[in-house]
Amino acid sequence: MGGTSVSKAAEEIGVDRSTVHRWLRDDWGFKAAVNGARLELHRAVELRLAQVASGATEVVANAIESGDVRAALAVLKGTGALSGRLEEPGSDRADLLAEEAQVREARQREDNLLQLLSIG
Repeated sequence: MGGTSVSKAAEEIGVDRSTVHRWLRDDWGFKAAVNGARLELHRAVELRLAQVASGATEVVANAIESGDVRAALAVLKGTGALSGRLEEPGSDRADLLAEEAQVREARQREDNLLQLLSIG
């Protein structure tokens, strides 16, 4: 689904978009597969940006001397060289996604209980 909307992806596979949303919310295997695809895309983009970063660095050096740094700085920023690494996608393991969801749900129940206790 890289770059494709949920509606478009659902249409292409012949299901309603609500089905895809449900799969993303409740089907850890599906979500893991989507995360795996996103991770693969993320790695490819990161590799390509790293390849152009050295050229951008040279352009920045030349641009600084000529006074035009906007485009070159944008490339460096896009690689994370100026602001840190790109955000990693979620896990591609269904068991870890399910475990994380259980922890979130337990924390939410705990927060709800604490809120009820503070109201009463």
